[in-house]
Amino acid sequence: MSAHEVKIGLAAPRGGGKTTLITTLLEQTKPMLAGLPVSIEPADRQTEMNVADCSNQLAGALHAGGFDHMALATTNDVSRFNLQLVAGKTTIQLKIMDFPGGWIAAETRLPQFQQDWREVKEHIEGSIALLVPVDATVIMEAASPRQHHELPTMLRIAEVTSIVRAWAKGRVVAKEDGLLILVPLKCETYFTDNGGGRRDQSVQLLHAVEKLYADLQRTVAEEAHNATSRFTIRYHPVDTIGCVQLKSARWHTEPSSNALQFEAHYAIQGEPTLRRKGADGVMIELVSFLLRNAQAKQRQQDWFGQFWLWLTGESQQLRDALEMLAKRPFNGRVQSPKPVILPAKSPVQS
Repeated sequence: MSAHEVKIGLAAPRGGGKTTLITTLLEQTKPMLAGLPVSIEPADRQTEMNVADCSNQLAGALHAGGFDHMALATTNDVSRFNLQLVAGKTTIQLKIMDFPGGWIAAETRLPQFQQDWREVKEHIEGSIALLVPVDATVIMEAASPRQHHELPTMLRIAEVTSIVRAWAKGRVVAKEDGLLILVPLKCETYFTDNGGGRRDQSVQLLHAVEKLYADLQRTVAEEAHNATSRFTIRYHPVDTIGCVQLKSARWHTEPSSNALQFEAHYAIQGEPTLRRKGADGVMIELVSFLLRNAQAKQRQQDWFGQFWLWLTGESQQLRDALEMLAKRPFNGRVQSPKPVILPAKSPVQS
């Protein structure tokens, strides 16, 4: 079987929803490929088990009649999610490395995991695309000055930004373009297009994410300044469940550390059936980025040029399916965040 690998990176703290995003990406891509001679599926037994476990936890929470902010188990070790697009004997493997979110902060990363963390960073720095899951509920339910003050610490924005810089630098060194997608999760309450939200707060969410992650975008702009690599930054909010409405949100101080903690509880809206929304746009974005760069660089010897040579020579079915996916329209939620413009660098003085 002929295969080509595409590395995709993740950057989020503990409880950021990395595993849920991967599962949602897989499950929302399946119906987009319905009727085509191409499928998406786990590439190995471990990925199949990880996806099933996450799906079962989501289903269990729904059938219990509610969903808690921290209901899903967090990742305790490195997990390699390998998804594959299959057409006959040709496959594209999407290789995604999940990791314990606590590792991104030096104070919560135990010394025995340093080598594992280096492997995670190498994977991220070699990825053509980087997904940044964002907890929409924590951002939108912050009200007091202290709660807003604690958001960067709770979301580990400085650490995520550091990862983004290393990824962008890896793209620049490789002289290849990069795709960065901000993915707010648990957005059901803030949109009215999926039966969850009672009031449209989508604009407020977009502006809050732009403000909180402005340094992250500026970091990418700095690395791209005067470089041949170009970066696309996009915003894809996702409903990970769909049939829920935020019932209560509680902030409290942890007595032992005096750190601010957040808890949310969701109530079921209507039938307890998953109505995921938004992750299909992430897949369309990834495929569009792949094809756009591969076609533009088809006569070059870099990664994208080699990918195009492989794709056009191996499977017309797979290429046709990718082109059909790339032409799929985005939902109305998708945005390009307000660009961060850097001033032109002054000439070096002799």
